[in-house]
Amino acid sequence: MKVFWNDQKGSALIFVLICALLLTSTLLVILNHYSLQQKLIHQKGNILQAKYAAEGAVYFYLNEKEKDKNLSEFKKEERTLIHTSEMGQVTINCHPWGAFWLISSTAQNGRECFRLETLIGAYPSPQFEPAVILKPAGDPLILTGKSFITGEAIVGTRGIRRGSLFVTIPSDHKLVNGKITESVTDWRPDIDYHYLQSLWQHFKNFLTAPLLSSFDEIMEGSSGYFASDTSPHWWETPFFVTNEQLNSNNWHLRGPLILVTDEPLRLTGNLVMDHYVHIFSSQPIYVGGNKSTFHKVLFYSSQKITLSGANNFCGQIYSEQAIIIQDNSCLHFPTVLMVNSKLDSASIHIYPLSKVSGSIILLAQSDSTRNRKNRPEIFIERDAVINGLIWSDTYTRLRGAVNGMVITDQFYEHVPPTHYINWIIDGIIQRDKLNRQFCLPLFFKQPEKHLAILGDL
Repeated sequence: MKVFWNDQKGSALIFVLICALLLTSTLLVILNHYSLQQKLIHQKGNILQAKYAAEGAVYFYLNEKEKDKNLSEFKKEERTLIHTSEMGQVTINCHPWGAFWLISSTAQNGRECFRLETLIGAYPSPQFEPAVILKPAGDPLILTGKSFITGEAIVGTRGIRRGSLFVTIPSDHKLVNGKITESVTDWRPDIDYHYLQSLWQHFKNFLTAPLLSSFDEIMEGSSGYFASDTSPHWWETPFFVTNEQLNSNNWHLRGPLILVTDEPLRLTGNLVMDHYVHIFSSQPIYVGGNKSTFHKVLFYSSQKITLSGANNFCGQIYSEQAIIIQDNSCLHFPTVLMVNSKLDSASIHIYPLSKVSGSIILLAQSDSTRNRKNRPEIFIERDAVINGLIWSDTYTRLRGAVNGMVITDQFYEHVPPTHYINWIIDGIIQRDKLNRQFCLPLFFKQPEKHLAILGDL
């Protein structure tokens, strides 16, 4: 009996030890899990603090820039260091991105780092509230067919009248759902030409800049994919590219990246270009097909640029001759189309069923073309839709729909053999349908320029 009791005591001891071991292991697992959770929570908290610091620094920077009297001064790059707390700091880098600024904000909080990028435009001031603003002229604005205006219309002293081809009918305010202001004052908002000329020269400089490498060299061994690092030189270094190189593969190019060519480009493959890819050319550029994706890209050419069937495009197009958008193309906000030209044939042409969300701007640079056969003009064809702004210092031919505003010298129509000055045939302008988050390019002069992060349209 005594021996049996001793055996029981040994078993109990082993049992107690096993239980203690299991309990200790469980406690260690719980403590380790708790410690890991606390570490993750602390890390997530630091990341959130860095994120909020990066976002707050952007708004702080924009608020300070709005106070800057030299806001319209074009600068290639600006770097600012903002101290947010004893634990962290934020570095702001501001790059010109065509009509907008690209701001990158990098916040460091302890060991955690957060980086964000955003495009900056400007909210329209009250100058841009009317649906139509015309240069004062002796001729009335005549609306024909299904033409209709929703919003304020600022026109010359002859007002607005209804008409049919060859016939002008007395004034009919039912054509406008809004206030009609007849004025001898030119209310059209102007462009800061000093800023614009600096920007344009910035584009041209890349066509004459020394090329450090060719496209083949930077794409070597990349299997069709290229992504730049975050070093500053990608914003200043142009690389030479040929039409054959760009069409030899279904490239995916992620910028910032600057490509320069001296031959006509015809991009018809299955291409992907995103995150600030620039293409500068002294020759025509043609982008065709709906298989390609262009997101936050910038094209500049001293000749014609054509987009055909492009329905995945968001970017900026600058030409010194003409821009053509055709075959059901869809250009997403914040697209900017600008022709800045001395040619009589300068034009921006939006074909039927195409859609552009953004700003369309034509600068003819001269009044000497008014009586010539070729007239610089923006032409919006039937069933084309513009969401945003049309701005022209010469003629605008409107047969489609504008959900936004039209600011132009005069409207124009040509029905052979007659030229109609200040006529709109079947055009519709609806100011109330413009998205409230719409932002303007930064090179417009405004009494108060409120900088804003670009939203979606």
